[in-house]
Amino acid sequence: MSIPPKSLSHGDGMPPLSSVDHRLEAAAFGVMDGALAIVPGEHVVVVTDASTAEFGEALVAAVSGFRATAEAFVLEDLGPRPHGTLHPLIRRALPRAHASVMHTSFHRGEYPMRAELVDVALSNRLRHAHMVGVTRRSIVAGLAASPLRIAEVSRALRLRILPNCRIHVRSYAGTDLMVHCEPWCRWYETSGVIQPGTKANLPAGELVTSPSSVNGVYVADGWVGDGGGLVHAELAAGPLKITFARGAVVGIEGEDEAMVRQVQQLIARTPNLDRAGLISFGTNVGMTGLVDDIFTNQKLPSFHISLGLSFPEKTGASWTARDWIAFTARNSDVDIDGAAVMRAGRYLIP
Repeated sequence: MSIPPKSLSHGDGMPPLSSVDHRLEAAAFGVMDGALAIVPGEHVVVVTDASTAEFGEALVAAVSGFRATAEAFVLEDLGPRPHGTLHPLIRRALPRAHASVMHTSFHRGEYPMRAELVDVALSNRLRHAHMVGVTRRSIVAGLAASPLRIAEVSRALRLRILPNCRIHVRSYAGTDLMVHCEPWCRWYETSGVIQPGTKANLPAGELVTSPSSVNGVYVADGWVGDGGGLVHAELAAGPLKITFARGAVVGIEGEDEAMVRQVQQLIARTPNLDRAGLISFGTNVGMTGLVDDIFTNQKLPSFHISLGLSFPEKTGASWTARDWIAFTARNSDVDIDGAAVMRAGRYLIP
């Protein structure tokens, strides 16, 4: 898709809707309607790259359905990758917009540019949807449910979480974990509903906190990933069994011995990376199975856990780490203070 010299509206050279994958078309509508809440007369900036341009076209086409306009940029058309800084054309376009979307692949050396784009968007009170490294498969699965529906699940779940709650997690794969929370454990959610001057990573759908203590066995049979991109693997065929005592990892087992050693080495070289930093309920009820990335798999309805980074400013934790390793599981059974809220990855709450 070329960079338009002016704002796009319906009929300005966009492909007919019949040429767009209908699943991408539906996902793009969900971004504009549920996440960004575009209204007539607004203007949206869409930034993609060559690998994500197809969904960029679907996003621009969706904008026209709200009687709004869009301005699209493809990074390769602006210059060779990587882009170390934000291109002036994008920088000039953002203050004229009401909302923005960035959907690109990960590219080494571009983090400063992406951070600059977010800073400019938020300083201008835009509603910004961030989708970096999100694959086509993750888009289709992770954007199937409306953000409003995801928010309803989070609210219903919050009503059942008391300040001193006890969360018992089990699974057919072998999980038997007891999690304790205290009043200082603040929960935060990502539903994908984006307010002015804020950014959300899409697909969304999590309810998260840092626990007071974690004891027992957690079997990760979903996905594993880390902050540095060194570990990135599906675990359905080779689960990892992680044993916790008082919030710290005391054992890791698995048939893939190389994977076990790699995770152990990551933990050994980073302070606090052996501690349970975050626990989360995946609340994206549109997802029915695993996809291609750890970020989206953490939204799958089930119970997930991450080591290290604890986001103290959000969770109230008194410690953190400079890195993280995230594990996801499938088909969790969860009781909160003895009351069933999930069975086999399906919520039992209204």
